[in-house]
Amino acid sequence: MRSLVRSKPMLASIPAVAVWLAMLAGCSTDPVNPDGCRQIEYARCEAALSCPTEFPKLDVDSCKRFYRDQCLHGLASEEDPGQPRIDQCVKAIGTAALCANAKQEPCELEVTKTAVACDVIQHPEIYKECEFLAPPPPAQLEAGVDAAAEAEAAAD
Repeated sequence: MRSLVRSKPMLASIPAVAVWLAMLAGCSTDPVNPDGCRQIEYARCEAALSCPTEFPKLDVDSCKRFYRDQCLHGLASEEDPGQPRIDQCVKAIGTAALCANAKQEPCELEVTKTAVACDVIQHPEIYKECEFLAPPPPAQLEAGVDAAAEAEAAAD
């Protein structure tokens, strides 16, 4: 009889543990396409040689070693853009490097805003081909939450 009394609290905690495990399963820490991230960042490391003013003391090997590890976190995008888009982005970065080497401005690239080739190597997300690199916009707070925060700030 005594063992049944002890097991009741443990039995009561089983649903709570099940709910916690279900919530945990919904959270994913899987990186988004780390190999694609490396391909893009390695292309940027190599392309940066074309921009000595913007990247004065660049060591390509160190740059690649840094991004080898940094890309373990994957791309900033929420979804994998797929290998064809990765390839297009890498090609566009290479084109920007060619433009920078040739001192050709403006470069014949579709960009979301006006930029010189070296700016685009620094910020590839402004390329049409690389726009998936832009981090997702921050989540909007509900109006009630904003109003409460504003009221709190006004009270201070």
